Amino acid sequence: MLRLRIALSLLAVLSLSFGVRAQEEGEEAQPAPGRAVRERAAADARLLLPQIGLGGSEKMPLNPELGEIKQIKVAFEGEGADKLKAWVALPQNVDKSRRHALVFAFMGAGDEDTKEDIKQAAAINQARDPVVVCALEYRFTRPVDERTAVIEYCAPEEVRQAACLKLLQTMLKEHNIDPQRVFLLEDWAGQEALDWSRQLWETDPDAFPFRAIIINGTVTAMAEELPPVPYVFGIEEEMLKRLKGDQADYNPRNLANALMARGSPCQFHAYKSALIGATPRWQMIMRDAVNRLGGPGAVVYPEQLTGANVVTEADAVPFGESKDPHVSKVVELAKQELWSEAWRYMKDTLADKNLKPKDKKPLQDFQKEWDKYLTGELDRLNKSIEASIKANMWSHNLHRARLTAMVEAFKDEKWCKGKPYAANIEKLKTYPPAEREKVRREKLTQAIDLEITGERDKAKALYTEVAKGLNEDGGHSESAKAAKYRLDWWTDVK
Repeated sequence: MLRLRIALSLLAVLSLSFGVRAQEEGEEAQPAPGRAVRERAAADARLLLPQIGLGGSEKMPLNPELGEIKQIKVAFEGEGADKLKAWVALPQNVDKSRRHALVFAFMGAGDEDTKEDIKQAAAINQARDPVVVCALEYRFTRPVDERTAVIEYCAPEEVRQAACLKLLQTMLKEHNIDPQRVFLLEDWAGQEALDWSRQLWETDPDAFPFRAIIINGTVTAMAEELPPVPYVFGIEEEMLKRLKGDQADYNPRNLANALMARGSPCQFHAYKSALIGATPRWQMIMRDAVNRLGGPGAVVYPEQLTGANVVTEADAVPFGESKDPHVSKVVELAKQELWSEAWRYMKDTLADKNLKPKDKKPLQDFQKEWDKYLTGELDRLNKSIEASIKANMWSHNLHRARLTAMVEAFKDEKWCKGKPYAANIEKLKTYPPAEREKVRREKLTQAIDLEITGERDKAKALYTEVAKGLNEDGGHSESAKAAKYRLDWWTDVK
């Protein structure tokens, strides 16, 4: 309810601001073009922000669930249109009764490597939030001599943009896409995606199709020319360090600050690049943005949780390696703290009528060890949480996260019902450390609202005040971390 009230308050401020400007100019107040898009963007600020820090994790694998990647036939028109190619990546085991998010991707050179590029975008797929990805192959590499080659467009810009729109319309018509969860991705692809987004916004703001725009790499654009939707920026740390002097205009950090100042909620991520291939950290960031906006919410990573961080041998998941693939899969998920997924996989496997009894036996034998561990571990975690509540201290990071995940996974099991586990998790939301964090969170939210409505000086002062909380409560305040992170990528806006 608090988030809803804040979102409605922000929408009211934005509407009032527009009306006042119109009256000052002697005009009758009229709704801004693309009003629904602007209002949704304002509400989405509550889903994307605050940003606690760099997204993703170095401690957890990406675990992509790739489906089919194929070229599809779309009737494009115009000069060079016959050379344009459409690609789509579908999730595994598509559920036709379920609407999926769509990512329209512009990646790399847009030539014969498109299939590999779209594979990298489709790696954000997981069963909890299946995503369809599409892309247009619109460029090709032409050799000049033995040492050099140039990248050329297959068709003029107006033909390419018309083809992109035709592909988008085809995806919405022929696949079970949620029209409220369509995203535009530009990943080291020049300005093609942003140019198209501008054209769509200028043509018909009320029909603008994208919930958010995700950009990886350098970028040159004026904030006032871009659609007023949420943005997620990513760039490699080493590249960011080189964007100085004459290169500063390519710095996505500057654009992110300018967009925030004009009302578009933004995330900014500077990550370490992978030695080879795509960077899983960036893929996690993309996935989390899509998951947050209309999906099940982002994955919670160990780095993002508050509380004590000392992990002992007693905290290790004790199961060893197994030669049985089913047992091995359950153990793998458990060690990633994915308890609901592990339990679901175990139950589905044991109930699979296509599996022979002998193939199920190793998992059935393992379940005895599994049940014994769970009952003992839940009691151990609960004692840790009760001790934190009694001492008015921040709860242990891992203990809180694991107990929460286990209660969610096993809440319907007889041996879990009636236990104080869930009640103690609820107490953590209101005990003294939580109340202090509530005050910080309210100030942080106020700072975000001030920034998005253009009052950057007041917002910066509040961010600075909240960031001082890093020295309080053992330095475990999420709000203080978020405020400091926002100040870390703050730049002045001209």
